[in-house]
Amino acid sequence: MAGTRITKSLLFFVIFFSLGFTFSYDDNCILTVVVGGIDTPSGTIRVAIYNSQDHFLEKDKFVFNKTIVVGNNKSVRLDFILPHAYYAVTCYHDINDNHRLDQNYMGIPQEPYALSNNVSIKWRRPTFDETKFAVTKAAQTIYLEVKRWKDR
Repeated sequence: MAGTRITKSLLFFVIFFSLGFTFSYDDNCILTVVVGGIDTPSGTIRVAIYNSQDHFLEKDKFVFNKTIVVGNNKSVRLDFILPHAYYAVTCYHDINDNHRLDQNYMGIPQEPYALSNNVSIKWRRPTFDETKFAVTKAAQTIYLEVKRWKDR
């Protein structure tokens, strides 16, 4: 009798947790970010994802981030698992791998960078609304092209 109760309880938990994982998967997306335009075979590509204007472009205020070594690649791919929502993606090629986007004394970026929607703003900071996109599918891919400030 006790063995039957344990078996039923175990079966209940297995079914319950497997359904829970199924439901949570349906609410998520695998977002693939492909970064191209890499012209220097050194350093890393650093990608940050933001979900609101409140903290957009603020250091360490992103909701997801990843880094990948460039090597000899002209493009790299990073995958994220995200809940369905609106997001903005930023990335830069940290050529010297010093963990920051190098800027000159005027604040102009000295390393290649890109924004979602391939927004190409030169003389002001972009807004979240200009770079946001909806994540609504089970799988989505966005393509970013890193460019230097002078080439925008």
